[in-house]
Amino acid sequence: LEDEFSSTVGSASQPTSGRSFYRKGLQTFTWQASDPNNDNVRFDVFYRPENKTGWIPLRDGLTNSILTWDTSSAPDGSYIIRIVASDALSNSPETALTAHRESSVFDVDNSPPSITITGVNNSASGIVTRFTVRDAHSPVQRVEYATYTGAWQIIYPIDGIPDSQFENFEITIGNETSSGQVTIRATDALNNVSTAVSEPNIKSQ
Repeated sequence: LEDEFSSTVGSASQPTSGRSFYRKGLQTFTWQASDPNNDNVRFDVFYRPENKTGWIPLRDGLTNSILTWDTSSAPDGSYIIRIVASDALSNSPETALTAHRESSVFDVDNSPPSITITGVNNSASGIVTRFTVRDAHSPVQRVEYATYTGAWQIIYPIDGIPDSQFENFEITIGNETSSGQVTIRATDALNNVSTAVSEPNIKSQ
């Protein structure tokens, strides 16, 4: 088994009834294994933080090549999964063989982005709100804002592309708006969401 075993590991949404759906915190791993003698193969699954060396048992005795892990209680960070295959079900302890394969690094991020208002100023064109969005583990993916009476509107960072863990933003609310209050909603790449409210002040720009 050791020389002939091969695997690919990836993450996806949880499968159900022939289709897939998304649920926050779930990581689904699939792999492939073959045995030249057609022995029955079982799998033990381990994980470790990327910056650690010791493997932690996650699941053992699997006979299917799929595992869904609810990572919502795991600390934020980067992780690696190890799949260990064994043909012990069809062989004696003395002749059983094992093989293993590791996944690429993947992120666990259960913390929402942080939104920091850095300035609210009056200008000739309206109230200018400046703020930053920062996420400790995932890129900032989507930022929206809404005024007191308006719908959510997407806003792009000053550099034009929401693709990093720290982004700067600026919103100008026209003078025709009855209230300068702005609600900001930020979502990271793993769908963690946070909101903040910016109140107008009387400073002039």
